[in-house]
Amino acid sequence: MSDQAPKFTPPPWTQGRTLLTEQTKFWSRQQWKKNEAVEKCRVFANFSDQDQGRGRELIATFGTEEDAQLASASPDMYAALQPFAKIAEEAKKLRHGPGSTSEWRLKYDDLMAVVAALAKAVKP
Repeated sequence: MSDQAPKFTPPPWTQGRTLLTEQTKFWSRQQWKKNEAVEKCRVFANFSDQDQGRGRELIATFGTEEDAQLASASPDMYAALQPFAKIAEEAKKLRHGPGSTSEWRLKYDDLMAVVAALAKAVKP
């Protein structure tokens, strides 16, 4: 795993939603629902109620709300898993050493799966 910082758009990422603005406050319920369905399938960086969403940057559009929700959490998950990559590097030294058990090897394999997932997230 490289110590180089990933090159993805910095977090936080937010799933889209319709904001109450000077324009949207006059929308019918049907217009609101239609727009909300589109917004919920998008992921943005820099999404803020304070600027009524004007500063947001579209990261991606997905086919489902659930995919957009998962994607919006990915930078946070990436950051939360980073320490496990360092632990896995240390564990690599112990994997075949004295006292290595099948239980330990399973834990090691789980850690290596985390390392592989992190590497996949920043693969060039």
